[in-house]
Amino acid sequence: MDAKKCIGIEIGGTKLQIAAGHSDGTILKNISFQVAREDGAAGILRNIESAVKELKNEFSPAAIGTGFGGPIDALSGRIKKSNQIVNAIP
Repeated sequence: MDAKKCIGIEIGGTKLQIAAGHSDGTILKNISFQVAREDGAAGILRNIESAVKELKNEFSPAAIGTGFGGPIDALSGRIKKSNQIVNAIP
């Protein structure tokens, strides 16, 4: 079976990482950002949008996945609360 190209997004409390790679685990390119708490969720979304746009220009992904430390609502797939970011949102 051929490995498919994928984009993975890892949202952490201090760092955001977006990587393009193969489904077999081979990483082709990684983009990292420090999370600016004062920018809150809007800053994280801006960084994700710019990185994914850049990676999609270089790679045609078969899938995009996201990792988040939780807690999340399993039924809706939405983040309930970010303990690292929520207190910084004005």
